[in-house]
Amino acid sequence: MTKASKGDPGVVTKYSFVWGWLHLLNHRYGTMSTGQMQVALTLILFFDLDYYPTVAELANITGLAKSNVSRYVSREMKAGYLEEYIDKDDRRRRKLKPSKNAKSELEWHRRHVEKIHDLVEKEREAIARNRQKLNFDELMAHMREITAAAVSK
Repeated sequence: MTKASKGDPGVVTKYSFVWGWLHLLNHRYGTMSTGQMQVALTLILFFDLDYYPTVAELANITGLAKSNVSRYVSREMKAGYLEEYIDKDDRRRRKLKPSKNAKSELEWHRRHVEKIHDLVEKEREAIARNRQKLNFDELMAHMREITAAAVSK
């Protein structure tokens, strides 16, 4: 963060969104490794676009070692969230898709991310209307709202 961006509403709201998302993941999944969270988030994004990747594609896009990605995918499969299927166009490729159990989890994510996004956007708009920088008390109140959205069932 540069001195010029310090306290800037745009920068603060971007960090607020990232903070809210991390809070959401930590609350939902506890001590899951950052790499596994990154793979899970990548899968959520891909599935939302109706794209079903291979382990190699996940490793490529995340920058993580294929062996680590494979281990994370295996955990998700054992937990019942992922299924593997053979690509009909290239039978050597095994693609990943969400299981039926994952559907409710994906919906949960969508609802909570939207809540966090709406709160962050509301704060950004309020700051823009007032053309002022956030002060500490306002930021703390905003973060408490995001926390409430992240931890709600």
